[in-house]
Parts: sequence; structure tokens; C-alpha cells
Amino acid sequence: MTTSIHIEPAQRSAVFEQLSGPQLRMVATPPAIRGARVAVVGLGMMGARHVKALQRRDHVIAGLVDPTELPFAVKQDPTLTQYQVKSMAELDPAKVDVLVIATTADLHHRLALDAMTQGFKRIVVEKPVSQSVDQAIDIKLRAAAHGTRVIVNHGRRFCEAYGRVRKLKQDLGEVRSVALRFGGGALGCVGTHWIDLANTTVDSDVVSVHATLTEAIKNPRGDRFSDPGASLFIVYENNSVAFIDSRDDVGFMAGANISFGKAELSWTEEFGMWNLRRRNAADDQKPLSQYGLPLQSSPFLPSETARSAQAAPWPFSAQEAVLGYAACAVDDALSDHEPISGIDAAIQTMRVFAAARQSGSTGKSVRISELDSSYSAQIFPIP
Repeated sequence: MTTSIHIEPAQRSAVFEQLSGPQLRMVATPPAIRGARVAVVGLGMMGARHVKALQRRDHVIAGLVDPTELPFAVKQDPTLTQYQVKSMAELDPAKVDVLVIATTADLHHRLALDAMTQGFKRIVVEKPVSQSVDQAIDIKLRAAAHGTRVIVNHGRRFCEAYGRVRKLKQDLGEVRSVALRFGGGALGCVGTHWIDLANTTVDSDVVSVHATLTEAIKNPRGDRFSDPGASLFIVYENNSVAFIDSRDDVGFMAGANISFGKAELSWTEEFGMWNLRRRNAADDQKPLSQYGLPLQSSPFLPSETARSAQAAPWPFSAQEAVLGYAACAVDDALSDHEPISGIDAAIQTMRVFAAARQSGSTGKSVRISELDSSYSAQIFPIP
């Protein structure tokens, strides 16, 4: 069930004017905090991961909300039954330091508003933050009115590897292009991760979006959801570009390629070996226009915690990374510094998504500043 909202054009414009600057594109690991009281709403697969993450961080389970008789998380760990309640109204905000909303996207907006009205002051919302741009704006406006800190779990903003990628620019020049390719479609549910990653990696404001939509496959989460993929091209203010290919007719993760002025970094397995190819030292100062200079492979470990040349470049698997992102999102919510993955960044991601949907429907590129208001207001059935 969606909550009816109306965002005035002046409100929307005022929010959009704030969606620029490096503070929206942060990549960092917040200070780890332990022993907080954390409640989770939604005990499906992602909710189960959040519960596991908070247990590892020695947080106190302050409540687990799910009206289902035997939700996924409880099936996985029957001891969680003692914490389960049917409604968020059964939680006491005075006894909860952070509330995590880990349901499907159709419930994010309503639950976030209910949580703020109930008195929760620190909230983590799973991505995508909402099913529309205007819902995300509404969350921002309500949060400001209630004095609530809202963090959205675009997890790669907390990832050590992509923080190190950002630092490579000091030696290798600006990121000029990013290509991210994965199958399975789902530009809203999954692709918003990659849109946010492209924005943070390029580290510039979005200018325009061009997209070709694929035909949505039957959604495994139910008939009320439809989330087609897209081939998506983003142009940035610094003249860099990103290509995101999230097709429904490709059944595998093809990988990433990040081009700097003097090197390229690529991976085909995100939690496997990454390959950095860069100019030889003797060629480093030659003009970038000098085409065809040889590149040599240079070691790049995504994690500084890899202890030896024989160690895996990551100290964890994909599943461990997801748990780490969830823990960091709670850390971000508990902190009082500038949000690493706050509501403004999530609005910008939804704005690019809506521009992609507009472009895919019209066949024309969409300047982000000229996104049609109907696409900001449209509720897309993202799971």
C-alpha cells in the first residue's frame, strides 16, 4: 500500500538545488560503534542479514517487526522469536537507538513516515529508499521537521575498495569513464546500487541520462512488482561518463571497468582479483593524446588488510561484505558527522533512475535539470 503525497513544484526545485557537491558523493567507513539498541522492521532475506550484522557488532536487539507468522529470519534462527512483534507500534522509540527498515521498497516511504511520527530519531532505510523521487523528497522534508537522521544503505559507499579507487586519482588522473555490467535486469532494486556507485566513483554532478529499457521479466517477489533492466548512459558535469548495463536477457555479472587518465582498473569478480593496468614510469608524463602507449599490470589490492602476496585480495566474501555494509549503515546512523550515505544522496540516485525511465519511454536523452515532474511523482513498482 502506498501513501498519497503531493510535493509542490517549489519544494521539489528547492531540494534539487541542494543535490550537488562532494558531500553527496562520500565514500568512507564510519567509526564502528557497539552495544547500541537496534530494531529491525522486515525479517525477509535482507532483514535477516541486518539482524546477523547487529549481532556480530554486539548490538542489543530492541525488537524485530514482521506480521508474518514465521518470517525468513526466524526460520533461519528460531531463537529470534523472543524479539518478534507484529507491528512497529509495539516498539518504544525511547528504547531504540536505531530503527532499520528492511522491507520491500513499496513499504519504505510509509514506514519511514510512521517511524518519524512515532518518535524514532535515527533510521536506516534499505535501498532503494522509495518507489518514487517525490516519496524520497517527502522523507527528507519530514525528517527535517522531526529532527530525524535518515541513512540509506547504498553499501558500497562504506566499502574500503572503492575508497581506495577514489585515492588512485591522485596519481592516475580523474576518472573519465565507468562501465558496470550485470544481468538480471532490476534497474530499481539492484541498479540503484550501481547508479550510486557510478556517481561516487566519477565524483561529479550528473548532467544527463540516456537509457534503453529492456522488457521486464516476471518478478520473483510477486506480481505487484515490475522492475525492467536498462542500458543506461550518464554524462557528468566534468565531462566523464558512466555506462550501466542491467539487462534482463543477460544471466551473469560481467564486471566493471574504470578508466583514469593514465590507467584502467577492472574486475570480473568483485570479490576476486582486480586488475590495474597503467603507464610505464617512463611514459607517465607523456601527453594523454599520445595513443597506444603500452600499459603494464600493477598490483592493486582492494583491501589494505590483505596480509601477504598469497592472501586473497579481499578478507571476506560477498556475503561478508553485505553484512559489513549493513553494520556500517547503522554506524552512519548512530554518528553525528556529515552522513556518508544520507537521504540527499538517495534522492539523487532516484532522480537518475527516474530520468532513465523517462528516457527509456521517450527515446530521448533527459537533462537531469529538466526531469519531467510526472516522472518525479510516478510510483514505480520496484521491489
